[in-house]
Amino acid sequence: MDKLYSVSETAQLLHISRGNLYRIIAAGILKPIKLGKRTLFSEQELEAFIEGLKRARPKDET
Repeated sequence: MDKLYSVSETAQLLHISRGNLYRIIAAGILKPIKLGKRTLFSEQELEAFIEGLKRARPKDET
């Protein structure tokens, strides 16, 4: 089972503000898990998000 992260934990892991995290959610880029009133993110969802960022970034040419 994946570890679940809270909004605060996710923002810290990604080094972004909570506001930016909510904008990413609103854009449909990250899909949270709702558990009652809590908003959580699976480890797998965060890994996929980070991998997507890596693929989108142009590689340095040397």
